[in-house]
Amino acid sequence: MKFKAFLLSAIALVLFVGCERNIEPEFNSAESFLAVQIVSPSDAATKGTQGGFTSGTADEAKINNAYFYFYDAAGNFVVKGETLGALTTTNVDNNVERRINATIVLRNVSVLPDQMLIVLNLPAADDSKFDNKSLTQAQAAITNLYRNATDSYIMTTSTYLKKDETPKIVCTTRDIGTYLETTEAAALANPVTAYVERLAVKGNLTIKDAATTAGMPNVTPDSFTTVQAPFQGSEQNVTIRLNGWKFSNLNKQSYYIKKIDDTWDFTWNWSDYTGGTTWGGKYRTFWAQDANYTDGVYPTSYSNFISVHGGNADAISLTYLSYNDVAAAAWLGADYCHENTIAGDLLTDSKYKPAATNILLAAQV
Repeated sequence: MKFKAFLLSAIALVLFVGCERNIEPEFNSAESFLAVQIVSPSDAATKGTQGGFTSGTADEAKINNAYFYFYDAAGNFVVKGETLGALTTTNVDNNVERRINATIVLRNVSVLPDQMLIVLNLPAADDSKFDNKSLTQAQAAITNLYRNATDSYIMTTSTYLKKDETPKIVCTTRDIGTYLETTEAAALANPVTAYVERLAVKGNLTIKDAATTAGMPNVTPDSFTTVQAPFQGSEQNVTIRLNGWKFSNLNKQSYYIKKIDDTWDFTWNWSDYTGGTTWGGKYRTFWAQDANYTDGVYPTSYSNFISVHGGNADAISLTYLSYNDVAAAAWLGADYCHENTIAGDLLTDSKYKPAATNILLAAQV
């Protein structure tokens, strides 16, 4: 299995709505402009060390809405941005990159913003989790969704550590005041770059037997070649038919903004922006705490699930799929789920298996 990363590029100008503050901004408070180029970390490695990038699909790159929230340097809420008119999409490099173009104006802003948080494809009801909320409150926001409708993947500003800055955790685009301009043309010539990443984890499954699986994922394999295998107490010829695959042990929630710890110091450098050619210079982190990170409840077996939790799926932290759930999915080209990370005390074999997300194959022998 290989995790794939998708690429996105978008450009937008952002409108600020006025609020009642008495600090003079650096530019014309009646009408200033900001151009924003939204990009995905385009040359970062995937979560594994192998595989690299593949082109994202049109649905994976689609943007149906864009929300912009602005804060001062201390993280106090300043204003919510609004795009003017419909977003228009331009394809670049066969959907590997996409650009969203809009003309936006900043009007009547009496506080000079310092930071910007972007949320793409946000469910409208969840705007209240960010609007008029401090950055600290926004960092605590949780969602049950990683996809808003079938073809609309939620994305937020990338989170990573930058040890030479204060605070070290970067989850917004900073120092945006230097990009405010008095005309739209000047703003377009001086865009600020903002990095975003999807909440969803994407994975696919490849079977080694290329001859048997040549038609996948578009064709469900009829069977594997008959093989000798232990079966019912002896070596027998058995034929295995694969009916489908899917992620299981699924996390139920994600933080909208990745949650990382500024004391982490991984030797493999997976959470620090360092510049240069290492992945740490790619404006993202490949490890974060999910909502169940330290106190998730996981059954050790089906009988434990029944005896302790009475079969109540709401009482446990993950969603466990049945054979029928997986077989009904048939042979997927890719599957998606919330990110699922676990604390170190769950890394032993007996605790790890029920706590980690895995791939289930639905098969008949």
